[in-house]
Amino acid sequence: MLGLPETVEVGSHGMPEFRVRGKAFADIVVNHHGDARVALWLKSEPGVPETLVEADPEHFFIPPYVGPRAWVGLRLDRGFAWSAVLRMIRDAYLTAAPPELNRLVPAELAGAAPTRALSAEEIDPLQVPATRRWVERVRGLCATLPESCEAVQFGCPVWRTGKKTYAWIRLESGRVNLCTWVGVDRQGLMLADARFSLPSYLGPNGWIALDLSSAADLSELTALLEASFRHFALKRVLRLLR
Repeated sequence: MLGLPETVEVGSHGMPEFRVRGKAFADIVVNHHGDARVALWLKSEPGVPETLVEADPEHFFIPPYVGPRAWVGLRLDRGFAWSAVLRMIRDAYLTAAPPELNRLVPAELAGAAPTRALSAEEIDPLQVPATRRWVERVRGLCATLPESCEAVQFGCPVWRTGKKTYAWIRLESGRVNLCTWVGVDRQGLMLADARFSLPSYLGPNGWIALDLSSAADLSELTALLEASFRHFALKRVLRLLR
C-alpha cells in the first residue's frame, strides 16, 4: 500500500492505518476485540459493503465503527485470492484519493502474497502459554474476592464488583497488561518502574497497567487487585473481605 502515491502509514487504536492526504482508506486489523479475524477494513462506495456481504459472507463483513461510512471488512485468513485483494486495495485508494493522484495509479497493483498464515498465538496473544498462566493466576486471585465476577469486554477478560470493573487484562502496544485502579497520586511513582505504563483511556482516571510478561509475583498482583477492588466495591461487600 505504501507504493500508492502519497500514502502514509499511521497507528490508529493499535492497528496500522493507511492514509492519502489525511484520508484513511485501509486498516490492517487482527483479532479486533477478540473476533479472531485477520482482516482488511477498506473504504468503499455507499451500498458496496452490503452487496459484497450478501454475495460472499464467508469473506466479507461490515466492520464496527466505520461500517456505516461505507467501509467493508475483508477476511485474509480464509483463502481469498490475492489478486482480488490487490484490486480491492486499489479501489479503496481511488475512493479516498483526489483525482490528480488517481491518475497516477496503475491499472493493476503488484505485490507478493503473504508466505505464511499467522499462528493462533500471533492472532491472539492471550493464547501464549506463559500469558495464559498469568491470566489463570489473576483469575484465581479475583475468585477469592467476595462477589467478584468475570466477564468479557472488547474481547478481553475483566473482573467486576457489582457493575464496576476493577481489573482488566488488555492487549496494548504488543503487551498483555493487567490494568487496575491505583489513583492518580500513585501513578507517577509506579511509572518509574518500566513494567508499568498508563493504559489508554483509563490512565487519566487513575488506572495503571502492569506488563504480565514481567514476572510480577503473586503478592504484588494480590495487592494491586485488592486495592482496586476496595476502591470500587460497595461497603456491604467490603465487610465480607477477610
